Amino acid sequence: MHLVKTTVIGNYPKIPGFGEAKLRKSLHEFDKGAISREQLEMVIREVTLESIIEQEIAGIDIITDGQIRWQDEVTYIMGALSGAELNGLVRFFDTNTYYRMPLIKNKVGYKGKILTSDYILAKENSKKEVKAVLTGAYTLAKLSENKFYKSVEDGLCFDIAGALNQEIRALADAGAKHIQINEPYLAYSQNWADKELVLQLFAKVFEGINARKWLVTYLGDLESIEVFAQAADVVGIDFVEGKRNLELLRNANIPAGKGLCLGIVNARNTNTEKFEDVSSIIQMGIEKVGSDNIYLSPNTGLDYLPREKALDKMKTLVGICRQSQQLVSQSQ
Repeated sequence: MHLVKTTVIGNYPKIPGFGEAKLRKSLHEFDKGAISREQLEMVIREVTLESIIEQEIAGIDIITDGQIRWQDEVTYIMGALSGAELNGLVRFFDTNTYYRMPLIKNKVGYKGKILTSDYILAKENSKKEVKAVLTGAYTLAKLSENKFYKSVEDGLCFDIAGALNQEIRALADAGAKHIQINEPYLAYSQNWADKELVLQLFAKVFEGINARKWLVTYLGDLESIEVFAQAADVVGIDFVEGKRNLELLRNANIPAGKGLCLGIVNARNTNTEKFEDVSSIIQMGIEKVGSDNIYLSPNTGLDYLPREKALDKMKTLVGICRQSQQLVSQSQ
């Protein structure tokens, strides 16, 4: 039987609503020199394992490592590349979170593995499939301040993509079968003149990679869904912030064998979604690609929510998925 699956988009809340905020406390103590790097790493590992366990408890099919080590969706990756310095805090789109804007003062390059150890930790401590997630070159470049390249589009974007390709090679070598690129800037900006650029960057980051390639957008509508589906194995669409996305999907001609990741649960509020609220989206997705190529997810990462509410949202998502599976079973 071909069943709809569940996944998450990337990050997970680091700090519990109740109990000790041990990661925040440990980071503060490390900055003061009160604990060692090894002691901090033990806490990061502990919180990462907690995020994995909670995804499993909720029943998520394809999990992530929770991105516990990430400060935000930009800083962690860009801070690990050469040529970039981290500058002042800037609001991340229209959210209530901030990132440190990378200041590009030299040629951007790859210095060494960034995400692999956390991916391996998740893989070794879960029986679930684990998906590696990276912010895409287009979004990273657009959210940086360029003081070196003649052009962001012709220079910076492609050097970041080259660095990400090396990181993805390391992830694939570590066993990653699902690798996801998040490009929220594309949907948020609605700058469709850059569509071909995004496709070129996506091809570059996955050059020589044998894995299921995910391209996920959020915080807006996604035009030309079928074009992105030709490049990616799975395309992620935000049906919470993207008010036109159901219409755009209805009119899309998705190539055979491609997957859709339907962002149907709002990761930025604590309201509880019901199956009937999102059933038309799920049904449309199934009509387009078949139930075995549908992944249900929150519309963004879950780090906007208190940790207990993030767990509730995942349980809601899994409940909706099971109702979808029942409908599929009845129709077969």
